[in-house]
Amino acid sequence: SRQSDVFSLFWNRWILRRIGSPGGLALAKALHVPNFRSARARLIQAENAFRRLVETSPLPFSVWTQDLRIVNGNDAFLELTQKRRDAVAGMDIAEAFPAKPGEPAADAIADVSASFQRVLETGGWEAMPVVRHDICGPDGFFRKRLWRPTNWALRDDDGSVLALVEYVSEVKLPAEN
Repeated sequence: SRQSDVFSLFWNRWILRRIGSPGGLALAKALHVPNFRSARARLIQAENAFRRLVETSPLPFSVWTQDLRIVNGNDAFLELTQKRRDAVAGMDIAEAFPAKPGEPAADAIADVSASFQRVLETGGWEAMPVVRHDICGPDGFFRKRLWRPTNWALRDDDGSVLALVEYVSEVKLPAEN
């Protein structure tokens, strides 16, 4: 009937106007009306979700500037490398991960730096062979570590390199007798 159509139109407009009000979300849920968020709000929500995904990932990632200064590492990276975010942010690769003094096989930093340079030049990615780089723990003692780094370029929409990204996995040492 015409009267029910007018009522329905009025009712739908009334609901839609209130969805934007403080109680609108509860009203929308109660009436099973979809939440009409703006495209900008959905984008912000997606960006926040992606940020949480990276930060809480069990896979250790770090982000580096083009001149090999650490921007940030996710929690898994910081735990694996025994570093604190505030202690390494802004440091260059050799400062953040110093070589063990007197260690003849301490060329891992040079190898990783060369890999980053190749990635920067090509804009691609590189899976490195296993490298040894001992980690200095919070107590000041070095511990033997083998790493398998994978480095790639993070590019903008135009293809320019914004940053460098490293995923690193630890290769477990065989048990020593």
